[in-house]
Amino acid sequence: MKRSRKGFTLTELLITIIIIGILATSLLLTFANAKDRSTATRIVADLMTLKRASCFFYADKGRWPLEGDLGDLVSYMGIDEIPEGMDEGRAIYGISSESGTAIYISARVGNGNGITAGTRKILETEAPSYDLLDSEGSPYSANSDIIMVFLRPL
Repeated sequence: MKRSRKGFTLTELLITIIIIGILATSLLLTFANAKDRSTATRIVADLMTLKRASCFFYADKGRWPLEGDLGDLVSYMGIDEIPEGMDEGRAIYGISSESGTAIYISARVGNGNGITAGTRKILETEAPSYDLLDSEGSPYSANSDIIMVFLRPL
């Protein structure tokens, strides 16, 4: 007696489900890394834009911006306000003068600001390319909650 085969065996179905699971997992990991990379790129771009806006501020006002001048930089950036960042309403960016010796443009990148460890690791990798510093003025490392770019000595 000859039986006609209609459908798939259990083994074939299980192998197919396992392959789909492996592909889905690899896609999720790729997308998670892309989100971290885009967040890191945004932080670096915002810092560099604020640095350039500070140069325009100096050209117009004859002095470099200080802590209270962050809001005045928006007119040089072509936007309505400084981005609040990823921390639900609190300003993430700032201007700081460390020990009265230099002016820095800074951003908070700690866990409390919605920044993942993956994003901080990418920032650490890119630090030499963009001269990114930590709060101590050393090259940025993923352990730091503050990332800065040097603006000028005082």
